[in-house]
Amino acid sequence: FPHQNSLGSQSAIEEERRLMYVAMTRARDHLFLTHASTRSRFREIRPMRMSRFLSELPRAIVQVVR
Repeated sequence: FPHQNSLGSQSAIEEERRLMYVAMTRARDHLFLTHASTRSRFREIRPMRMSRFLSELPRAIVQVVR
């Protein structure tokens, strides 16, 4: 999240933010969020950025594990 196709529209980004919130609130005890640091596409390895939504989570409830 957000999907690359929604980056041009603020309303699409808000919808994806809402979908992420709904998905997160369905977790019962624990929620693990991950991201890929790189991706391979057409035999080319590309660096990836974390979702902007991850940085919006309250620091008090997040434990970063590397």
